[in-house]
Amino acid sequence: MKLEDGTNDEHVMKPREVGNSSPMGLFAFGCTTFMYALYLIQVGNITNSNAGLGVALVYGGGLQILAGMWEIYSGKTFPATVSCTYGAFWISFGIIYFPNAGIIASYNGDQAMFGKAVSIYLIPWTTTYVATLTFIFVVLEFIALVIANYTGIGAWTRVGGSLGGK
Repeated sequence: MKLEDGTNDEHVMKPREVGNSSPMGLFAFGCTTFMYALYLIQVGNITNSNAGLGVALVYGGGLQILAGMWEIYSGKTFPATVSCTYGAFWISFGIIYFPNAGIIASYNGDQAMFGKAVSIYLIPWTTTYVATLTFIFVVLEFIALVIANYTGIGAWTRVGGSLGGK
């Protein structure tokens, strides 16, 4: 194609269009949270959630951080912050339960201490983005999980799972 000045446009740099990575980040967050909620309420009597560990680390964590980086590239600070923050949450939360990390083993079978440590880990996440309706259920889920882990009362785990499943 010829330009007005008679030159060919094949070597002219065209502005790049940047896609919206928010849906990918939100989907990774929502799917991972929903899956974890299903494990918490023990759908199908599944009491071991290790099958979901890869999803937490790679999909809920890694992909969400990538989505956040693309949001930064697009100049969208809030979605970038949300995606990167919750991506880092899923990675760090998954590492707690990753056997080779040795975190659970370091408690030497003291489930009460481990539960309290997990509840302390979850407390800061309950104060993030409370003004956003989408995250209110996540906040309530984590509060229920704090109670479950701190007290050892399994019914609170199911309450947390029910809230996470929206």
